[in-house]
Amino acid sequence: MPEQVPTHSPDICPRCHQSFVCKAHEIGVCQCSAISLTKEQTAFINQHYDTCLCINCLKALQQTYQQQIITLAE
Repeated sequence: MPEQVPTHSPDICPRCHQSFVCKAHEIGVCQCSAISLTKEQTAFINQHYDTCLCINCLKALQQTYQQQIITLAE
C-alpha cells in the first residue's frame, strides 16, 4: 500500500492573524526553514508564542529581539 502523504492545511498566525501553511512534518520545505534563529531568539519567541508563526512574524520577532539586545547594550 502506498504511503499517504499528509496534506498541509492553512493555519492562522497567532501574532498577525494571517493565513499560512505550516509544514512542520516536512521541515525542509516549511517556510520557517528560510530563517535561522539563535537559541536565544528561539527562547524569546517561545516566551510569547507556543505555536507556529508565519515567516513574516518570525522575521519581525527576530528583529525585535535584536533591537532589545542593542538597547540593553547602550
